[in-house]
Amino acid sequence: EKEFTRLTGIENADFQNLDDAAQHTRDVTSFEARAMLLLALTALLASMVLLGVAISRYCTAALADLEVLRAFGLTPTQTRFACASGPASAAVGGVVLAGAGALWVSRWFPVGSAALVEPSPGTSFDPLVLLPPIIIVPLLVVGASLVSLRSARRTNESAGRVSFVDAATSTWPLTLGLGTRFALSGRSTRNSASGRSALLGSILGVTGVVGALTFAHGIADATNSYERFGQTYELGTFLGAGGQDFVDPPSTLAAIATDPDVDGVLDTANDVARTDSGSVSLFSYAPVENPIDVVVTEGRLPTTSSEIALAPLSAEQEGVGTGDTITLAGPVGSATLTVTGIAFVPAAPHNGYASGGWVLPDAFQGLFDGFRFHFGLVSTRPGSDSQAVIDRLASEGIDLGPGPIMPPPERGELAELQTVPLLLAAFLALLGVGAVAHTLASTARRRRHDVAMLRALGMRPRDSGAIVFVQAGAIALVGLIVGLPLGLVLGRTVWRSVALDTPIDFVVPRNWSALALVALAVFATAALLAVWPSKRLATLQLSRELRSE
Repeated sequence: EKEFTRLTGIENADFQNLDDAAQHTRDVTSFEARAMLLLALTALLASMVLLGVAISRYCTAALADLEVLRAFGLTPTQTRFACASGPASAAVGGVVLAGAGALWVSRWFPVGSAALVEPSPGTSFDPLVLLPPIIIVPLLVVGASLVSLRSARRTNESAGRVSFVDAATSTWPLTLGLGTRFALSGRSTRNSASGRSALLGSILGVTGVVGALTFAHGIADATNSYERFGQTYELGTFLGAGGQDFVDPPSTLAAIATDPDVDGVLDTANDVARTDSGSVSLFSYAPVENPIDVVVTEGRLPTTSSEIALAPLSAEQEGVGTGDTITLAGPVGSATLTVTGIAFVPAAPHNGYASGGWVLPDAFQGLFDGFRFHFGLVSTRPGSDSQAVIDRLASEGIDLGPGPIMPPPERGELAELQTVPLLLAAFLALLGVGAVAHTLASTARRRRHDVAMLRALGMRPRDSGAIVFVQAGAIALVGLIVGLPLGLVLGRTVWRSVALDTPIDFVVPRNWSALALVALAVFATAALLAVWPSKRLATLQLSRELRSE
């Protein structure tokens, strides 16, 4: 650019680096790839946690039978092999089916922005991705089984100890106390199921759903509001181009400002200044009566002709921040300006909303002898009809059009990200529902003898069935108490990271109605899952259960 300026003498030439567009595509697809990787890792970790608890429960239940067989000659090695063989076989089958499913699903990949540039989409067999899990996952399952076997033996040795939960609920009404114990019990024995898997599943499910809804709300807010991209005006008009005005700007903008539904008007000229490392598209800031809002993410707008507010990407390109100085050159002269803030600019034909800068008219005229484009930007009052404003001013010979001048493509790119967290939330919710359902069913099966004895001592059938509903309610309550704040923090943290990387104006997502619906859905799901186990305990055949006991 400097050499071009030296040879031609043109100070305000506008260069378009085509590699920047390619790099932007690479950045977007890389971000989407990282999001998919995060989805996969989260699913893997959640599966490992829940399957680890399931393996622990399996080994605990099998330990008593295996210990009996040791009296008939079963060696410790054979005991460990018998404990690990079941989970390992299930792991091998699951990994093979998962690999086949992944290969089948690959026909629809890639998704998002990558689908527009992928040269060979369709089914893809990648041995480095599909084959290692066939070996690694069964080995991990075997290791978890052996660790669970040792832990189960230690648990049986300490089974006589009274837990904190048992002590705390010992004075509660019987139904309430038993249901709470079953939900919060951390120990798993032959005749009782640990509540850890259900609690973890409930927490993970609520966290995933709340986090995804929070993130999705942030995306929906951004994609439905140009203001998040700094485009705070609803209407605009071209006043001139190439240094020549088409109309008389002062009278035209003054007439626009008198419309009852117009909230603010900005007279802004645009041209390109040269810097030490490239060029910056500058906009003059000249409000007409009430100004339009400008999204300032740091610092403030300039108030003197020696100041400038840079857009985020331009500040990054020049390596400057608030308080630093930047030297600009134009056809008329050069100037060293102090950066007073970071602010979005109007998206114009030769710049995006995050590239450029704001200066006052005096500073602009000190660099340029005219302008490349001359705009009038108009913001309307909340709730007003923009088309009605256009029609009224058209009757006066003023040509207005809907803004923004150049809709930012980042809106569509953000919308592509909305599906990923929802898929993750659905996966975690299914894992949570499965874990809770399994625990409630295990309670009805393993505790039926204990409940039968209580029934024989006078407990009513509906009270025995209510135990499962109390257990389900306690699991749901713990999931909400822990999962709601975790999900909010997770969703807001991820959305803040995305907003800063895009960049857009970060606004904290607040969707309280969705959170209330999540809470209702969690309790309703827990109640539905408890119906069948509760009925099973309420309809026990006492004679058969007590005889078997």
